Amino acid sequence: MSYDVARQQAFAELSGDHNPLHVDETQARRSQFGTCVVHGVHLVLSALDSLVMSTPGRLVALDAQFRGAVLVGETASFDAREGAGGSVTVTVRVGGQIRSTITCTVADFDRANAGDVPPKPMEVSHRDDWPTTGVAERSLDALAGVSGTEQLALDADAWRRMFPSASAWLDVGDAALLCATTRVVGMHVPGRWALFRRLVLRGAERFDSGADDRIGFRVTEVDTRFSMVTVAMDHGCRDVRAEVIVRAPPPSQLGLDEVRRRVPVGSFTGTRAVVVGGSRGLGELTAKVLVAGGAEVLITYRTGAADAERLVRELGHRATCVAFDASDPDVAVLTQITEVAPTLVAYFATPVIAKQPPGRWDPETFRRFTSVYLDGFSQVLTAAQAGGALERVYSPSSTFVDDAPVGFAEYRSAKLALEALGDGWRRTHPAQRVEIPRLPPLLTDQTVAKIGGDEVDNLSVLLPSLLRLFD
Repeated sequence: MSYDVARQQAFAELSGDHNPLHVDETQARRSQFGTCVVHGVHLVLSALDSLVMSTPGRLVALDAQFRGAVLVGETASFDAREGAGGSVTVTVRVGGQIRSTITCTVADFDRANAGDVPPKPMEVSHRDDWPTTGVAERSLDALAGVSGTEQLALDADAWRRMFPSASAWLDVGDAALLCATTRVVGMHVPGRWALFRRLVLRGAERFDSGADDRIGFRVTEVDTRFSMVTVAMDHGCRDVRAEVIVRAPPPSQLGLDEVRRRVPVGSFTGTRAVVVGGSRGLGELTAKVLVAGGAEVLITYRTGAADAERLVRELGHRATCVAFDASDPDVAVLTQITEVAPTLVAYFATPVIAKQPPGRWDPETFRRFTSVYLDGFSQVLTAAQAGGALERVYSPSSTFVDDAPVGFAEYRSAKLALEALGDGWRRTHPAQRVEIPRLPPLLTDQTVAKIGGDEVDNLSVLLPSLLRLFD
């Protein structure tokens, strides 16, 4: 199954889960995934849709475990195998890598022991106008004991269009219940920073088909060790437990006033800089350092126009910005870079850095890295050189190339190639100062989940590195 933007949006409308991680590319790019993530319940329903059932039925049990995210734009495969007690386990893979496993048990309405199965399908009210805004933003320490209710409703026609196979045998009430779980987690608890880890559904000893159209929910456990909460949900005959990771919010870099207090006055006076990938992260901080030291900067961004414009307003008349995709450079922007005649190129563009399946090489992932680290970088350098004033080149590498764990071979190889590109440029332009330093892990959107939000002072590492460029 291919999860394109249109399908992702359709599921958000069906389920009512409009969490920005799933539907807003500009905001999702600031997660550790770097782009929108397919809803976990979307994968669950896709897995059920891959099954062939001969008679209508109800879910007796479900256990969905999410090992890794499926990103919008990826294609997933579904492999089913039968298990004990009539259960079926569906394994979800992307490129051979397991992203989730969904184990379910289904009972048909005609089963002899009628006490274990509702005598008729559940009736569910129609709704196709779920709110698209109002997602909660609760931090981990504000979640204990949070409770509430959520409506149980579904657009049955949209359900049948999206999941034609599953809708032929799965009770619409079960579909509505599953959609309600993602709405509860993604919009209410924890809300914006939610990431499904596990979803477990169990039926009571005897089903009650007379349940109302509300689902109750309550946070029953907060585990600060793993930034995880457990949300219990119930609806008549069903008990649901969701284990949810509370993601770290995107980090904020220091403001210009604080940066000014730490940058020596006049350190970069007379510098005209192009900061590629300067709307956030280390590129954003570099732009602030340069302006604080007297430089003028042209900031490029790929999709974060609002972030870039906000930064320009903070930096004042010394800064401008322009949209630019380093993996597919626009000739008009390259021409603009030439016309700026920069004395400094600071290059921070990077694709999403994600672990790949161990034991194999993925050429497409390597090409994705090199399109930015090599092709884009070299074209920016060529455009800047044509301006006739280029004196300095700066593009940090990472100590990660020395100690990268298994699964990052493509990233490591591309970073080493970037270092080689910098060395080659240095040799052919001996009058220029070229620095490709291997910096330690710093706090960015892609690293905050691993290194935390308070332990790293990016400026204490970045500022000396930039000042050495001007020694």
